[in-house]
Amino acid sequence: LLGIDIYDLKEGNDLLDLTSSKTSLKDEVLNINMGTGDDLLWLNDGTYQIDLGSGNDNVVTLGGDIEIILGTGKDVVSLTGSKANIVITDYNKAEGDSLKFISSADVANNFDASFVGGDILWGEVTIDFLGIDVTEDDIIITEWIV
Repeated sequence: LLGIDIYDLKEGNDLLDLTSSKTSLKDEVLNINMGTGDDLLWLNDGTYQIDLGSGNDNVVTLGGDIEIILGTGKDVVSLTGSKANIVITDYNKAEGDSLKFISSADVANNFDASFVGGDILWGEVTIDFLGIDVTEDDIIITEWIV
């Protein structure tokens, strides 16, 4: 995966897994277009610019600097508690977009997410909803998983 910086998956229900226990992407900048379909995207550390396109998509973050355009559909952003700075440009509760918080028992985050200045802070995760100042009433949290 190293050296590939543009992924364009076009049509279909796709899976793109960028995780690795041996290779870090922290020095990589990746542009990802998931296209149409119900897609699943797993991210490692790294810098990402992502357009999920249309469909009911799921993004699992394992750290990094991430800019996401959710697009149309009922999209889920799953957060693991790994250090991440996330910018979501078009979160739409009415369309069914949601967040999922995932933590292992040994992570000290304890699901103490807070809303500060329109952003969500959770341990070392910051989520900025570009263009809107969110409150608890604006966000759908589908699950807290330990």
